[in-house]
Amino acid sequence: MRLAADQGYAPAQHCVGQSYHLGWGLLQDHSEGARWFRLAAKQGDANAQNDLAACYFHGAGVPCDASEGARLLRLAAEKGHALAELKLGVLLFAGEPVAGRVLPAAPGE
Repeated sequence: MRLAADQGYAPAQHCVGQSYHLGWGLLQDHSEGARWFRLAAKQGDANAQNDLAACYFHGAGVPCDASEGARLLRLAAEKGHALAELKLGVLLFAGEPVAGRVLPAAPGE
């Protein structure tokens, strides 16, 4: 897996990121996990975009940055990533600004 990740294969980079982030067979290291997620996310890997978004929302290995988390969720959701679509929908429903969009309040609110 690591060889494929080192050679730039995005799904393998995502798996290595998960291994570091969750401590699967490696010493848990959120910063290193986020670094691998970022490499895969830059190549358009929706799973990595979703996981890196979670890192930004929780400040796990990266500075807490809800705007960047929302941006990454949007990218993953646009690719049809179901969990990212759900998370993005929850943010929008709650009225959180997401890439300049906010859902209007329900009538009577």
